[in-house]
Amino acid sequence: MQTWLRSDPAEAAGKHLAAGRIGQAKAIYEQVLRDQPRHARALCGLGAIALRSGEIARAFELIGHAATVAPTDAMTLGNLAVVYQARGDLDQAEACLQRALDLDSGLAELHSNFASLMLARGDPGRAETAQRHAIALAPDSATQRFNLANILVATDQRAAAAETYRDVLALDPEHVGALNNLSILHKQDGRRDLAEALLDEALLRDPMNPELLANHADLLLMRGRRDAALQTMRRAVGCAPMNPRLREALGAVLLELGRLAEAGKELASAMRAAPRDPGIALNLARLLRRQGNLDGAQIAADRAAGLHDGAGPALAQATELLLMRGPPRARPGGALEGAGPSSTSSPLRRDRSGRRRRSRRRRAAAGLRCRGADSLFAARFVAGLAARGAEVTVTCPPVLAP
Repeated sequence: MQTWLRSDPAEAAGKHLAAGRIGQAKAIYEQVLRDQPRHARALCGLGAIALRSGEIARAFELIGHAATVAPTDAMTLGNLAVVYQARGDLDQAEACLQRALDLDSGLAELHSNFASLMLARGDPGRAETAQRHAIALAPDSATQRFNLANILVATDQRAAAAETYRDVLALDPEHVGALNNLSILHKQDGRRDLAEALLDEALLRDPMNPELLANHADLLLMRGRRDAALQTMRRAVGCAPMNPRLREALGAVLLELGRLAEAGKELASAMRAAPRDPGIALNLARLLRRQGNLDGAQIAADRAAGLHDGAGPALAQATELLLMRGPPRARPGGALEGAGPSSTSSPLRRDRSGRRRRSRRRRAAAGLRCRGADSLFAARFVAGLAARGAEVTVTCPPVLAP
């Protein structure tokens, strides 16, 4: 097993990567590889960055090369497991991760990766248990608490998630991912000024981070600054043009602005890059509905529902809201389409002034507000979606911090 000295510059790069400071991490890794082309940890680090940018093939090439250099290094095998997970090969990912754990079961990062895999398999209980075990192994690690916060959001434990993000910032005040994700929680709760302040702080630390730029675009859109939102989202895509999540987010903004043809091109590009991504299928369904293609929209919505497989309640709810089928139609066997919760009427609620108002579900079903980009961002609170950090929530995909 290769030994890593604490003075190894890749260790500093790993800390930058774990905190979401991508530019600093990438510069250090590239310098290390210029001096040592077979440096396994630097190869893994650049692979992690490629994965965040949606370049799965490039990530597999880099981390696969690292695995040939250090075939018995548990951390390298753990990274390789993550790439298999990103490719959708969960069985191979679990087998690779198990080999890594057999080599070193005391690595907190491996248990964190196992938590991500369990979330991808639709078992949030085991995911949270594994992540808490990772924290027990590394109690002072901001990264492990950050990963727990992402799992708590994915399982709709929002208050606990917000508190855990604050714990992360107490350990590392410059943790870009925690600043960003806490900003998203505040935004969703209607505290936009606080959300914007946190996001501005994150952007000061990493102004070219595409995920931060995407979330800034969403805030601009919510404030009615449509042209600025579109310009910012295009900047985000320019920073990571291969990232299907960002293409999808750009498509969602264009959809919100009514530029359907352009939205279709971006969503089609995202779908080609990530054909099994449920969020992309969901936004494609929104586009088809806006174009009047209700049958196509329903097919895409059903596809999103079938693909989300444990991806958290936010996406499941968003998919349910999309099931706007109109009059029920007979299915083979006598069952009715449109007979589920989304097609039944729900009572009007009363606001504090006593006036009756539509529930959030009914407003969405009536088409009164289609929050394309924001719904995407909420759906992306999924630990383990690499291109996924995750909205564009910074999930810090479960690649080990090299």
